[in-house]
Amino acid sequence: MLNYREKEFIEVLDKKLHDNKLESYLLAWIMAGYHTDTDCWYKRHRKGFLFTLGDEPCLNEVPGKALEEFLGYQKGAKGITAQEALKKAQEQYEVYHIHVTDASWSYSDIERGWKGLVGDHLLSASSGEIANIIAETIKAHYVPEGEDTTTTTTETKVEEVEKPVEENPADNLL
Repeated sequence: MLNYREKEFIEVLDKKLHDNKLESYLLAWIMAGYHTDTDCWYKRHRKGFLFTLGDEPCLNEVPGKALEEFLGYQKGAKGITAQEALKKAQEQYEVYHIHVTDASWSYSDIERGWKGLVGDHLLSASSGEIANIIAETIKAHYVPEGEDTTTTTTETKVEEVEKPVEENPADNLL
């Protein structure tokens, strides 16, 4: 669950950037990738599912200044690109984006950019179909407990689940 500052960060940044006709879907990836430790991943070596949904292209980067101001990253924090945020989220989650077809942007307008980010994890649905698309996607890709999870749709393998000791923007927290 997001705290007050995290919710404010998403709301304010999304409003500021919305004039660019881009959405900040990558904020969900940043929160999931850098600010969650999931029991399913670290204890059971199983990925969760993360869905973003909307009708617009994705913002390319969250600037370091925004990370400092709203998430308390140290002064001088570098920005996080959509690709970096997605890759980090994919360590613990199967990440999907659902393009909402009955909104303002058409699928053909956003397809190339989203396919470049999430590949075959780009789904499409009308507002009324979203719940079913999520349920069907989980049903199709869920691997029951005890079965081999090394053949997931992303590159991370079960043997690599120890917490990374890499440089992490979240380490810049005050």
